[in-house]
Amino acid sequence: MGAEKGKVAVKHCLLDELAGITGCIYLSDLRQKMREKRFLLILEQIVPEEYTIEDWNDTVHYLCGRKVEFQKKEDALACLCDFVREFW
Repeated sequence: MGAEKGKVAVKHCLLDELAGITGCIYLSDLRQKMREKRFLLILEQIVPEEYTIEDWNDTVHYLCGRKVEFQKKEDALACLCDFVREFW
């Protein structure tokens, strides 16, 4: 069966995407994966425009423990990358 006409594919949230890419069964496992250099490489390949600003802010809050309200997706991505770099 093909895709139905008029249906829009729903993109997973950023946290779900990161969990899937890194092989995490539980979202909470992402915090451990953040300590791996591979995680930074994954972040650097993400296209910020593919996710909403709310999704970016939620991801920063969940992974970094920082309640933020970024206005630009690129700033949220930079915050995540900087946070991950702190582990090394």
